[in-house]
Amino acid sequence: MIASQAKEQTLLKMGPKIMDKVAEDLNEVILPNMEEVIKMILEEAGDDQFQYYAITEQPANGYGEKIFILYDQQTNEEIARFDVRRDLRPKDGHWFNFHLPFK
Repeated sequence: MIASQAKEQTLLKMGPKIMDKVAEDLNEVILPNMEEVIKMILEEAGDDQFQYYAITEQPANGYGEKIFILYDQQTNEEIARFDVRRDLRPKDGHWFNFHLPFK
């Protein structure tokens, strides 16, 4: 459930214009890695705790980096933040930097 919501939020954040250009990399590299990270976090949390984990419903608008935050609904504690930043490399054009910022 959380993995499918994460995918939906990521696609929403990227938008159709950008998705046309990055769909292959996103589907083959980014989303599987994102799913693996989420899976590891949920496994680490344990059966009694991960049921309270959820993701935020709205990515940041425009150039904001936030795709979604995985958080504990009981404590409102942020577990992990999934962000993307658009970088402009000279002579290479735009690149998308998907990352988990450290606390």
